[in-house]
Amino acid sequence: MRKHFGPYELDLDNEWSGTVGYTPDEYPIVGSIDGKGRWIVAGMCGSGSGVSFNGARCIVNRILELDDEPDDYPEEYFAPSRLLDPANHQWPAV
Repeated sequence: MRKHFGPYELDLDNEWSGTVGYTPDEYPIVGSIDGKGRWIVAGMCGSGSGVSFNGARCIVNRILELDDEPDDYPEEYFAPSRLLDPANHQWPAV
């Protein structure tokens, strides 16, 4: 900044940090984990803050069975089952 704009005064009053979740295929995980009411929106590959709300909207539409709403995360590309086998995984009790 100084190189382009010269000296300046800056008071930092807020900062944010977080981890970036990546999947092996770099597609997010959006969908039902086990068909028993457990859902996930994860692995947004660095775009989570900006687009995770859209994944949540898609999950709400599925839970409410709103089939006329657009589904931006089709199961064939984004389902958790593409990365794990829910039938052979021990999920913690909720």
